[in-house]
Amino acid sequence: MAVGFHVWEVCYSRKTWDYGNKFAGKVAISLGLVFFGLIFPLCLYFGNNRNYLSILITILVILYMILLFFIVKMWMRKKFSLKDE
Repeated sequence: MAVGFHVWEVCYSRKTWDYGNKFAGKVAISLGLVFFGLIFPLCLYFGNNRNYLSILITILVILYMILLFFIVKMWMRKKFSLKDE
């Protein structure tokens, strides 16, 4: 059993699996630092409305997941010349 980032581009071969999971980890950390280490603390500092901040954190989490998925997917397709058949 292997635990990792399961999109077909990453699961294509052992080579793509190793590279894709390392790349997904780096992208996840980078996006996390930008969204939750920079953007959210700035909004928390400048705004104190709880409703606004709860909506913002929800939007940031959804955006984080979508961007992580598409960045890894597109990068793997480009790097390993993978195409849908």
